[in-house]
Amino acid sequence: MTFVPIDGIRARLFAKWLALLDLNAVNDLIELGFIQNNETDKISFHPLVQEIAIADLKPSVSNCKIMLQSIQQVCLRHGEDISYSRLLFGIIQNIISTSIKDDPVFYIRFLEDAFSYMEKYKYEFGMRLIVSELEQYQESFSANDTALLYDCQSAIEAMFGTSLKTAIGLSRKAIEACVPEENLHLAANLHMNLGYYYHMDGDLNSARLYMEKGMAFMGEFNQLNNDVIIMLHNYANLMSDCGEPIKAVRAMQKCAEMIKQNHTDMCSDYADLYFDIGVIYFQIGEKLNAEQSLLEALKVYHEIYANDKDIYIDKYNGIVGYLNQVGCYDRLLKIF
Repeated sequence: MTFVPIDGIRARLFAKWLALLDLNAVNDLIELGFIQNNETDKISFHPLVQEIAIADLKPSVSNCKIMLQSIQQVCLRHGEDISYSRLLFGIIQNIISTSIKDDPVFYIRFLEDAFSYMEKYKYEFGMRLIVSELEQYQESFSANDTALLYDCQSAIEAMFGTSLKTAIGLSRKAIEACVPEENLHLAANLHMNLGYYYHMDGDLNSARLYMEKGMAFMGEFNQLNNDVIIMLHNYANLMSDCGEPIKAVRAMQKCAEMIKQNHTDMCSDYADLYFDIGVIYFQIGEKLNAEQSLLEALKVYHEIYANDKDIYIDKYNGIVGYLNQVGCYDRLLKIF
């Protein structure tokens, strides 16, 4: 509980993260007054009690490992959208600021995995905090840890910085530091990321070169996961900009089917694919296919962002702009 923000956490989620079979221990602490239960099924520490607990109990990576491992498992499910991302990131920030780091090997892995999940949500503050924390451990890094740190730095520059050239430079350093034989998955990711940055910067030849190297590493890795789907998605977008839109659409449709079969169609990755498919169809003048694909994307966004209106409105406005141009806005109003 020392890591939980003052807003609190759902009791059942807290019990799940601690691998508790029931809520008896939690209820006992509520009765004793150590834990507050001001909302139904939501628990929290009083700020003063939290300060005392941190000072007396000295929470550390090792004595809180069950909870950290549970959080790490959430962060590893890159394709899964959660409704409690703000809570999750708040807990991670408190772990960084208050815990004793007595298991640095596990802690570094924990931070690396947490960064990837924050990147999914474009959570700049947390991403920068993790990079700053990782930099404190550089002396003990393996070559691939160093490569991953450069990759994290390049992601921040590409997402929030002012110069893609800086992101590209950091990404090239990541590839130079990487030892592919020790981690083919990482090598594939790094090459695809650099290709993506070149694509964003308008250098399609370099983008294709590095993405195809990444695809080769991905073929050697030969395991389906969410990273593979994202790689294929980015490569498909590149194919569209290289003048091969139908090839791009087919690749994206294949990705969408993989997501639906292996995970669910009610996730942002699936919706993002259909949004891009709709945009490509729009660009090549296939208005009916564009309408169907964009409406499919909006249906999913409407479901998964029901509790996050800001994100939904942003997605809605982006799609409406295209639907207005294909002349189906009236139909949109009837559906949504």
